[in-house]
Amino acid sequence: MENQEKKEYVAPQMTVVEYEFQDSLLKCSGPDMVVCDDEP
Repeated sequence: MENQEKKEYVAPQMTVVEYEFQDSLLKCSGPDMVVCDDEP
């Protein structure tokens, strides 16, 4: 649920590309580090 809150906060002040990139960073630093390895 914390990730969803951050996504909603980050999305409006970033472009779609920056939003997706930031989303990847959040997942990479979280328990889903698998995503970081899948999306360099």
